[in-house]
Amino acid sequence: MKQKKKSYLIKLTKNKIILFFVCILVLSTIFSLLISSNYLINDLKQSIENCLYIIIPALFPFMILSNFIMNTKVNKIIFLPFYPITKYIFRIDPKLSYVIILSMIGGYPIGAKLIRNLIDNKTISLKTANRMICFCYHSGPSFLIGALSIPIFGNIYIGLIIFLSHTIASFIIGFLISLFKKIEYIKQENIKELSFSEGFVSSVHTSIKTISITCGFIITFAIIISILNNSDIINFLIPIDWIKNLFTSFLEVSFGINNLFINKLFIPILVFLTSIGGICLLFQIYAIFINSLISLKLFFITRLFHGILSIFITNLFINNLNITIETFNNYNNYLNTSSSTYGSISLIILSIFFLLSIYKDDIIIKKKFYKRNK
Repeated sequence: MKQKKKSYLIKLTKNKIILFFVCILVLSTIFSLLISSNYLINDLKQSIENCLYIIIPALFPFMILSNFIMNTKVNKIIFLPFYPITKYIFRIDPKLSYVIILSMIGGYPIGAKLIRNLIDNKTISLKTANRMICFCYHSGPSFLIGALSIPIFGNIYIGLIIFLSHTIASFIIGFLISLFKKIEYIKQENIKELSFSEGFVSSVHTSIKTISITCGFIITFAIIISILNNSDIINFLIPIDWIKNLFTSFLEVSFGINNLFINKLFIPILVFLTSIGGICLLFQIYAIFINSLISLKLFFITRLFHGILSIFITNLFINNLNITIETFNNYNNYLNTSSSTYGSISLIILSIFFLLSIYKDDIIIKKKFYKRNK
């Protein structure tokens, strides 16, 4: 009984200490928001522009397509050529080829979201899901080229090289962790297929939720970074600017990476940061898999290995192609000249998709209602 009381008291004191520090953090955040409101507004504008002009155009169409492919019969036809790769390299059911391919093409959260849908539908086991998240997570070409390669270097080549490096590293990791694993084939009754209209509605609704979570985390971390950048504490702890920029880039890649000074160490840092995805993206992955009983231990271990392996592969590409940092031009104003056009187009497409989904959803609900009444 005494031991139980002691353990209870220890837990109680721990909870009080945590609550005390959280209260201090909340109060200091409120104070910082009031003091640095001017800086915060500018940083928020930048993060919202990143979401509107980069994140949404790069991810939202792939989210709709990936969910539509998953929910309909389309995946059985267009991904047939990838069945042998899925079976013999990754040791999973060939019917799941679309998850691997779309996660690599679409980028960070798409693979995680597709895997979560498979878990919720009881299509795959938790063991298979634990393996799949390790090689179905890395940056897509749209993000690497549109958000990093063109704005920083003024060309698409570095983005393509990093994408290929990430892809090869994912294949190597997938092969190594899948050795001697038994393939768990999907039972036909576990495959839930929707009609094209229902699949479209479901895809748009799911994609809107996912992209909202993604942009919400990016804007939240932009607020955190803005407070840290304008705080005397962070300037005292990290007096060197490029280390401070590196720290903020590790928190959220798209917000802080443009402030890093380009030198010989820049590309390995860029490769590693885009491999990990930053703390912001790791929180997004955690949010996607919350209450799913999936363990992310293997995922975090393989992230470090993926980052190191990607740096090694990137260096091989650069050395063999004789690419040097000095040959790249820096076009930091790229987004400013083209953002309004891309942002307007993406916003119009997003609005059309949303309106069509509501319209089709009403039709489906009415049909189901009439069938029940009959």
